[in-house]
Amino acid sequence: FMIMLHNFIIIPFVIFFTNTSVNLDILLFIPAIIITSISLISTGMILAIFCTRYRDMGPVVQSVVTLCFFITPIIWTSEQLPKGRKEFVDYNIFYYFMEMLRKPLMGTVPDVTIWFYTIITSIIMLMVSTLVLTKYRSRIVYWL
Repeated sequence: FMIMLHNFIIIPFVIFFTNTSVNLDILLFIPAIIITSISLISTGMILAIFCTRYRDMGPVVQSVVTLCFFITPIIWTSEQLPKGRKEFVDYNIFYYFMEMLRKPLMGTVPDVTIWFYTIITSIIMLMVSTLVLTKYRSRIVYWL
């Protein structure tokens, strides 16, 4: 998180030197990064407890994260998919988080459905991580 904050210092210089037009839609990136951070921290907490209990699951989680990277439109866009495959992206929750972060940086406003799905997902992940942490907090020491 700190590295990301340090990298934000570069953004005004890039905007200034490339003569990029900036509108107020870019300010939507701030709540988007907060919502994404809440979801990622909650998911990380759940996976950390799970992988501490079951040590063999670390490589499995790494493989799943790599797979999610390739099936989520990060290095490609959803418009590049053929018409029969577009609904594939609709079931990928990471797509909504990427669009919520990407659209303000591209100068457009994310759809309300994107905000809805990401906020609901973040709330659910926060509740689950709180539940898991309160239930297994005393056992984590023995699993290390």
